[in-house]
Amino acid sequence: AGKSMIDAASDFDENLNKVNVAFGNSSEAVTAWADNATKQFGLSKNQALEATSLFGDMGTAMGLTQSDAANMSLILNRQ
Repeated sequence: AGKSMIDAASDFDENLNKVNVAFGNSSEAVTAWADNATKQFGLSKNQALEATSLFGDMGTAMGLTQSDAANMSLILNRQ
């Protein structure tokens, strides 16, 4: 059980770091959205952060600003 908890915490920290890198100053809005993802979409905060960071990486790779990538990620995750 202890290893599972450590792994889960490590995964969460990794996903939070991905969000911070992908969205920069807009990461606070994404993290706030992830706080409500469980109630709204049945996702854990960790799952929500992982999904948004993946969309964010795609958006910035396509040339979107971090702010626009954050908006795109939130919209796609609501679908």
